[in-house]
Amino acid sequence: MKIQKGFTLVELVAVIVVLGIIAVTAAPRFLNVQSDARIATLLAAKGAIESANGIVFGKAAIDGKESGKAAIGATAIDTMHGNIVMTRPNFLKAVDTDMVVVDANPTQDAELSTAVAIVTAEGHTEKDKCFLEVVNHYGYQRIIYKMVTTGC
Repeated sequence: MKIQKGFTLVELVAVIVVLGIIAVTAAPRFLNVQSDARIATLLAAKGAIESANGIVFGKAAIDGKESGKAAIGATAIDTMHGNIVMTRPNFLKAVDTDMVVVDANPTQDAELSTAVAIVTAEGHTEKDKCFLEVVNHYGYQRIIYKMVTTGC
């Protein structure tokens, strides 16, 4: 009598079916990694902006220049109520980033003047619905952050 070594066709098919079921259940968990990475990048940019604004706010308060130009080293950064004015050139003076920063249309309401910067990843635009909107509300004397992640 011959001793057979190996697997039968039924055993091989059963293993392939089980592996297929595992792959179908596990795949969706790993397919969303790029979206999570884009969102994490926006959150990191938000943290960097908050930190830079805190430093500028502290320096402006110490120097008594809550509105005007706060000097951080040799760099003069425009401030309003101690916060960084969110225009593209001013933003890039305060935050060193490889993200794309775009000026949005500021409103010219006397009481609620705003400056808006849109921060996106390289190669993305506002239309992609994956960006961080940073808004100076001068009337409220604070910066408001709005993350749009529906297209990430």
